[in-house]
Amino acid sequence: MSCLVSRRELFGLAAAARAESLLPKSLAVTARGGPAGTNPELAIVAQLGPDTRVMRSQVSQLLEHGIYFSIAPDGGVGTAIPEQLDGYKALLFDAAAYHAALDAPGSRGRLEAWMRRGGLIFRIDDPLEANGVRPGVNPNLFVDAVTSDCTHHMIVLAGLTVFHPEMKRRLLDRPDARMMDELKADLLDSLRAMGPHWGEYNLHYWKAAKALVDTGKHPEVRPALMASIEQSIPHIAPPNDFDRTAGFFGLAWLHDQTAQRRGLDQARAKLDEVIRRRPRMAGVLTGTGFLDDPLGSEFTIDDQASIYMDNTIVESHAINTDSLHMYSSALASISRVTGDRKYLAEALKLAAYIATYHVRPNGTLAHVTRSGEQVAAAWGRGQSHALYGALYLLEEMTPAHPQFRKIVAFIRRVGEGLRKYQDDRTGLWRNVVDNARARRESSCSIGITYVLARAILAGWVDRASFEPVVLKAWRGLKQLYWRRGMAANCRGSAYGYADSYYMERGQGWAKMPHMILAATEIERLVSGKSGVSG
Repeated sequence: MSCLVSRRELFGLAAAARAESLLPKSLAVTARGGPAGTNPELAIVAQLGPDTRVMRSQVSQLLEHGIYFSIAPDGGVGTAIPEQLDGYKALLFDAAAYHAALDAPGSRGRLEAWMRRGGLIFRIDDPLEANGVRPGVNPNLFVDAVTSDCTHHMIVLAGLTVFHPEMKRRLLDRPDARMMDELKADLLDSLRAMGPHWGEYNLHYWKAAKALVDTGKHPEVRPALMASIEQSIPHIAPPNDFDRTAGFFGLAWLHDQTAQRRGLDQARAKLDEVIRRRPRMAGVLTGTGFLDDPLGSEFTIDDQASIYMDNTIVESHAINTDSLHMYSSALASISRVTGDRKYLAEALKLAAYIATYHVRPNGTLAHVTRSGEQVAAAWGRGQSHALYGALYLLEEMTPAHPQFRKIVAFIRRVGEGLRKYQDDRTGLWRNVVDNARARRESSCSIGITYVLARAILAGWVDRASFEPVVLKAWRGLKQLYWRRGMAANCRGSAYGYADSYYMERGQGWAKMPHMILAATEIERLVSGKSGVSG
């Protein structure tokens, strides 16, 4: 797991003091972190390209800290050493490019001479085996730890400028339309590849596709969404946890489009099983497990067990805000299309519980309650989970429903709490939203931006107060976008009683179809179109 490449050890140079004595004074000031200029401070040389696991993670760390690095015209990174090295503070090689550079006498000589003038060279390696598999562990956690270390080393040792103003300008200059085209292309690819997968990601990709369909500007998305849902129906999974029910809203949407009932009876049977067998806390559905199978003998080992590492099967005394996100659209949409009110009633009980027991005095949400007591921090994505869930409930209800206004009030209350903790520099929210030492995080910021933009358009929150908030957040999010994905994404979390648990989670690059949700609402907000009312 190498990052720093030592001048002495790897290039056989004289002592570092001698190298610094050869450094021109003008360059010495720059290398120690003088005023930010208009030239990139870091060049990346990635022989393996920009889309390896380690390079995506590395770029994510750089974007999170606003480091000014060279970006190729196609949005990638360089594959060769720059023709002109002077002006850069540092070079970062992937392992293949590094070894190739040292093996070629010409490039080795250029690098040695540049380092004598004050440049620094770093190398980033993939810490995992070639197949990237380590049973029972999320591999991204390892990669993000290594690339985060490398980024901090470069900032300290090379004097890279954090939140470089020129990098911000260039990232914001990228057209929204280009970003949306790339996100849509990835969405269409993902819809085609959904296959047997059934879980949380069905919900996210299908909601994003529906958002594009609803704009009326993307006619190719509707048939792709229909085909994706249809190909997934034969693979509906046992409802072992709330993630496995999350995609059921897609079956309701397909019914709306075609009047067909494909998958609806299966979904209804799975939800009936959840209602009958799932543990409850204060009468509210918990997230996972079955009362009559406490050891989880019906469970199979899957990717979620290795990624989230809950280390248990039944969570009979705890409620987390994730559950509102995953349950609400399934229960409410199936209730609407079948006319059976019991499903909506379950979702409304959960929403009422979270509104009663999870809201902290400062307006943020505790991620988890245990037996009605708040036992976890205000995890960033925990906020957006609840907001998504509340919004998805409203989408399936009429404004005349007696609970509609209560859910709107919940969104408004949490929005007011979160508004106070928006990062002033970037417009983002943090991975623990009310802890100023926590890292700025993209997935929660996307969700908060999306739901608050919808709330503005619907008239649920004051436009004068919240429009500057969401537009500032959008500018921050644009600076984290890179090659169909987003930087600064918190790797999946289970539950922790202290801020430190969440703050220690790795962050890296990830595909986030949620960005389409935020983009469509920002476009509507800026264009002045109205949204749903109530």
